[in-house]
Amino acid sequence: MDLLDRAPETAALEGVLAAVRDGLRAGAVAKARDLLATAEAGPLDEYQAARADLLRGHIAYASSLVDAPSLLLKAAKRLEPLDLDLARQTYLTAWSAASLAGDLAGAGGLLEVSRAARALPPPADPPSPADLVLDGLARLVTDGAAAAAPVLRQAVTVFASDDIPRQESLASGWMAAAFLWDDDAGQASLARQVRQARAVGALEYLPIFLGSLAISAGWRGDLATAASLIAEGDAIAEATGVHIAPYATMFLAALAATRLSSPG
Repeated sequence: MDLLDRAPETAALEGVLAAVRDGLRAGAVAKARDLLATAEAGPLDEYQAARADLLRGHIAYASSLVDAPSLLLKAAKRLEPLDLDLARQTYLTAWSAASLAGDLAGAGGLLEVSRAARALPPPADPPSPADLVLDGLARLVTDGAAAAAPVLRQAVTVFASDDIPRQESLASGWMAAAFLWDDDAGQASLARQVRQARAVGALEYLPIFLGSLAISAGWRGDLATAASLIAEGDAIAEATGVHIAPYATMFLAALAATRLSSPG
């Protein structure tokens, strides 16, 4: 079968992969998983297969998390010779997933992801905001906080700009501020991510953003806002089938218990 003969088949597969991506963005995790199985049953070229791996990693991130780091790491490595920019974005998502999964990440843990990211060719000059975040977070694990701080600070400054593209704002820029213990910058970045995720209907990650913003509000003593954000995230997760660890709920409960046990 030559390329002309495969053209309709290739277009159909591209349509299915796009439907998986759109379904996942809308929070239809089960439907996205079924559509991906349909796509993987057909003959995929190498780039399509790598993107199918990436979508499977995103589905795991939204549904189970434990498997997500290793799946995303696999996808990132497969994408490197095919689409380096997408590979770098995938490494950033893998790092985020590994940081949440902790010891459960297994072979896709932070050290493995960070080492692989550090081995990438350098990004374009000037680097994108997401490139700065990936470089800083990878350095944090491989070389320590002192080596990572300048890059993370540069990322925080860029993400604070009103001119940053929407797709960049939906990257995990807030993590740069979190690891610098810059709560003001982190809260501002998270609030922007929540607004933009709502605007574009990115429901697969909105519960995670809401939970992180709730933790930030809790640190500031605004427990009512934190509880409201958690409730919104839980409602979205229940409606879409997205599964998230209840970190924000546990954090808020610990704060409330501390207040109750404090004298006076």
